[in-house]
Parts: sequence; structure tokens; C-alpha cells
Amino acid sequence: MLSLALQVPLRVAEGLVSGRDGPDGIRGTEDDSRIESVESAAALLGLSPDSNDLLGVSSTTLSVQSVGRCGELARGIRAVLRKGGGGSTLLEWREFVVE
Repeated sequence: MLSLALQVPLRVAEGLVSGRDGPDGIRGTEDDSRIESVESAAALLGLSPDSNDLLGVSSTTLSVQSVGRCGELARGIRAVLRKGGGGSTLLEWREFVVE
């Protein structure tokens, strides 16, 4: 989507996303790198900072993950929320088994 919207090569867009997602490759975890400004995101994509109004570095969407353990068993919950209007709206809820 990023590649199409900004008209950059797919490998460039994938490089930005994988760099942001950190060494574990999972979005929303502690090892993620935060892209602090539109200018730095544009530079990583090879764009001029004022070349596209679609580029942004903040979001109202939040991913929360929790894992509970009891002895050998581990289960997790992942929720995607949209912040705004004085509260949050649940967009997605997934329960999973941790192996």
C-alpha cells in the first residue's frame, strides 16, 4: 500500500517498514524504531519532504498485546484500538496460543 500510494519501489517501502518494525520484524513491540518526522520518513523513501501530503508519522491506531502464563500454558490477546473522542474504539480482538 505504501509503495502504491507514494509511488516508490516496493523494496524501498518494505525497507522502511522492516526498519521500523525492528529486529524481531513484529510491529508494535519494544524493539521498534520510531520515525520521528515526515522529513526523516521522506528521506528514507527517497522523497522530498513536501512531495506528498499522504505521508505522516503519527497515528490514532494502537496495537496492544498481552500474554498470560500459568505453568506450561501461555495464552495471549492482541487488540487493535483507535484513539479519539475522549476514548478508544476496539477495531480487532484476537486470542492466540503462545508456543
